[in-house]
Amino acid sequence: MTIDSRFNGWPHSLNIMQYKSHTHPTLEEAGTSIAVALQSEADTSDALAVIAFAGEPASSADIYLQLPSLGAKPMAEVWRSHLPLLQGEYGPLKYRCNNDLLFGWLYLDTGDCVDMDVASYQAYRQILDFITRQGYPHLQRIWNYFADINMHQADGLNRYQAFCQGRHRALAEKPHYLQELPAATVIGTQTGGMAIYFIAAKEPGIGIENPRQVSAFNYPLQYGPQSPSFARALVKRWGQQVHLYISGTASIVGHESRHANDVPGQLDETLNNLGALVEIARENYGMAIHSPADFSLLKVYLRNADDNEEVSRHLSKAFGSLDNVLLLQGDVCRQELLLEIEGVYIADA
Repeated sequence: MTIDSRFNGWPHSLNIMQYKSHTHPTLEEAGTSIAVALQSEADTSDALAVIAFAGEPASSADIYLQLPSLGAKPMAEVWRSHLPLLQGEYGPLKYRCNNDLLFGWLYLDTGDCVDMDVASYQAYRQILDFITRQGYPHLQRIWNYFADINMHQADGLNRYQAFCQGRHRALAEKPHYLQELPAATVIGTQTGGMAIYFIAAKEPGIGIENPRQVSAFNYPLQYGPQSPSFARALVKRWGQQVHLYISGTASIVGHESRHANDVPGQLDETLNNLGALVEIARENYGMAIHSPADFSLLKVYLRNADDNEEVSRHLSKAFGSLDNVLLLQGDVCRQELLLEIEGVYIADA
């Protein structure tokens, strides 16, 4: 199968540059090749990627997302490595990599995202082909952001359903793809085309499913002709550390949305779902995590910015601190869902 003709102009040789990483003490002490934190002023000297959000300074950002930040102070999401890095470009795809992993990102313009089935298929084909050639064939974590996620296309599907079709077609071209689904987030932005960023590795991680929920890839047809292709969570060891990546998680039990028009109810149900994944990570994989309050980073997406105060108050009461919590305004895949939460937990292996 060939890439769409619009990709034929992409270069067939990589533009690769040395990118010297200065030692970052906390990473060096941890002995890991990747870590993440929220920072108000991003030092880019050892960054795998800096992600900024609408309303924040974007001068040092690799990725700028049209998601308004709802926090009191502008914060960037910064992924770092203490290992020497290479950086390069291949068409619209940019990346940095070390000996263990590749962190990549790409944008598609608005004009290329009229049909999200086509757009997502082409984007994922580009990503999968590239990471395979580079020797990092296993997607661990991937984030997807595009405008008008709940809007219907000319074919009758909403844009999220169409996205799921294209993503699945690309992933399913790999044998046994269901055994290696990445953790994932898909959120609607205010404007623009589609932005994707991802972590890929030389060896696969271990997918985790939530006993409180039907696996997303087994959803019934009422949610669209192709069920979403992602794992609820993924455990990955990097050197002397182990990471837990939690996919975007919402107020869904079984396969049904719960607590319509009830922000506190949806938040509690979402935290219950996160708690179930935390329990599996602790009991089955020996991770020293006890509750969602232990996450190294939590990103909370709110459909309505007016819910920020209530959600922040609820999370402050539950966690004691919001230091590792990033609140953003973004649309969730189902119209009735008002919020979604994802997380990263990092611990010694």
